[in-house]
Amino acid sequence: MYTCNICGKNFVTNYVLKRHTLQVHEKNAVLQCADCSKKFVRERDLKRHRDSVHSTEKITCKFCYTSFTRKDNLLKHLNNKRCERKLEKEAGKRKRVDLSVSNRKKKTQLFTSAENSTADPENIFLPPKENERAFQKAYKTFNLPNNDSSLGIKEFLLLRKEETIFIFRNELETYKALKVSKWVHCIYSKATDAGKMIKNVEFKTPNNEVLQETNLARLYDDMSEKIVKESEDFEGRDSGWTLDEILRLEVRTNRYSPFRGSSSFIEVPKQIAETKAIINVINKKDSQCFMWSILAALYPNTSNPNKTSSYVPHLNKLNFDGISFPTPLNEVKKFSKMNDIGI
Repeated sequence: MYTCNICGKNFVTNYVLKRHTLQVHEKNAVLQCADCSKKFVRERDLKRHRDSVHSTEKITCKFCYTSFTRKDNLLKHLNNKRCERKLEKEAGKRKRVDLSVSNRKKKTQLFTSAENSTADPENIFLPPKENERAFQKAYKTFNLPNNDSSLGIKEFLLLRKEETIFIFRNELETYKALKVSKWVHCIYSKATDAGKMIKNVEFKTPNNEVLQETNLARLYDDMSEKIVKESEDFEGRDSGWTLDEILRLEVRTNRYSPFRGSSSFIEVPKQIAETKAIINVINKKDSQCFMWSILAALYPNTSNPNKTSSYVPHLNKLNFDGISFPTPLNEVKKFSKMNDIGI
């Protein structure tokens, strides 16, 4: 599968992709490279082309000394097996790194050491060691700066992946469950009759629940996709805005306390329970109260209506794919649509 780096469409063969680029994009290209005849629609694509093809500045892999013109290509190189072994040897060395941490009320500079990391220790922003007294609400913000103005948002997020996962993992060791979000701060510009306009733009994700069993790499990729799509939507629709610079990635974490640890069961007051007017399924070993409530409503059991075992035989009769527990309101609507039932 071949993907157009301008509009994101996928094509079966490279020939079809080239034909699409020529017919759809290059006919509207007005930005020509000063060193060759190639033209581009967006300024950042022209800049990336010049940095990749015509730039004389090189970035060298410190393990095998291979040279690159772009940092994202260096990162891909470091992920291959030949250099991975060398990275693992270096990862055990204790090195001091600079960490920038801030919360809503104050900022502090900390130094700590990188140990047993699979990424380059020199480029990791390790999580803080403060206790709850320093951050009473357990709300923290990590600023990961962009040191390469030639990067696009997708490439920048790829470079910050290991650092962010490192932060998530260390915060999970302290708080066991988190709510996390990502913010990408950028500067955009647009040419107008009155001159060049500059605008600060933030692309962000909603808060995401992170538990011990959460696949952190997949979560990061999903959050990145949302940010990339939001940026593409902003740049589209003939807005005229062009990405000038990515300032930083802001990672926000906050302690999350699910209902009673691993269970979402809440016992109703005695006076209500005695009326026998409701069914309160006792799910003290899981957080799937939504699922048990739906099953109890659709498949009544008169002998043991409050036991989860009474509804196990009906588990495969409904589609709960993609539904998380505890279940947020937007997923209740999703479940209702998938199963064609009203809730």
